[in-house]
Amino acid sequence: MSVEFLVRVILIASLALFTTACGGGGGGGSDAAAEPANAGSDSNTDESTENAATDDEQTGTEDEGATEEVEEETAEPYVFTRTQFEYLPFTDGTSIQYNDDSTASVTLDTNEFVGKGVYAVVNNGTTLYLSSTATKIALHGVDGSIVISANGLSTTITKLRFYDKNSDEIISIPLLYSTTTENNEASIIPIEAIAKATTSNLGTLNINSLSISSKFTNEELTILTYGRLPSRKLTFSIQGMAQLPFGLDPEPASFTDTIYLTRGIGIVKHQSIDANIDNEITSLTGLPTTTWFNNAVGTPTIDSESDPTFSIAGIGAISSTTYRVANIDALNEIPWLLIQEDTASDTFNVDVSAHADLPTTLTSVEVIFENKETNERLSGNVTIQPLN
Repeated sequence: MSVEFLVRVILIASLALFTTACGGGGGGGSDAAAEPANAGSDSNTDESTENAATDDEQTGTEDEGATEEVEEETAEPYVFTRTQFEYLPFTDGTSIQYNDDSTASVTLDTNEFVGKGVYAVVNNGTTLYLSSTATKIALHGVDGSIVISANGLSTTITKLRFYDKNSDEIISIPLLYSTTTENNEASIIPIEAIAKATTSNLGTLNINSLSISSKFTNEELTILTYGRLPSRKLTFSIQGMAQLPFGLDPEPASFTDTIYLTRGIGIVKHQSIDANIDNEITSLTGLPTTTWFNNAVGTPTIDSESDPTFSIAGIGAISSTTYRVANIDALNEIPWLLIQEDTASDTFNVDVSAHADLPTTLTSVEVIFENKETNERLSGNVTIQPLN
């Protein structure tokens, strides 16, 4: 056998081995690729690759779904944060009707006080610009007809705004804090402010040397047509000296207003000589109706004119699919009060039970409903009235 022949044989054998090792497009040096019987054709390999890709896509979809489920399961629980004062909750577009056939409409101001959470409360030609936070009620301005006369001059103040005495920046006047105690001023430190009054015939007048007072007393309103309610009678007074034109001496100018505030409702009675207002609540529009319970010697029963199911007059029952009871945790801390969802009717019901802590004086509780989608809130009121 010639050497040339042997070399050719060795070369052919080497090429055969090399071809076997690389065939089928398999996994390089895997065990399957090393076994000729298991090595597939190119078309089979493409099908396997496509199947693998499909499996990967399905697995990916399942993984994403599983991730979404985990995210839903591990979503943060709802946590209530108070945003408005419990004695003056506002909801844009709602109103209160009064016994003089007038209506106090509530509108979130989007003009002069845009972005500041200020609401315009309009009643009998007078507009109070008020803000309500978790801890404070403040007055931002007054529009109306406040008449002042002196030295043969008479004018009507149509717009009143407040400014810092030193910086001339527009400010608000605190009327009530959550820490304010009965018969004490809301602001312990005197407010250094001036007022600017737009008048009907004398232009804009500065009102200097402002003296501001705002105090409340607790008062039970027992003869309201609407029903008996506890309240905070808040009286605020703004007095100063108006700088008159034509070289005339300054003359006193003042504005005094009294509003009665009830938890979960707001202004249930309004008295103002300067604004020519004297009225009291008769009904609500766009807000939950009040529910009364009677406490007869420790035995509570729902009032005959009340309904245990929370509802909005003219609209119907408050739906638990649309709303949640936002402050339910705080309400659950009240041992005699029970507020539950009726899953059969998708509504909310309230009940009161006998308990050593059941109030023996006229008492109101605020119930806050929050729209699950828009986060808009509606405040309702449950009142216990003693019969003994």
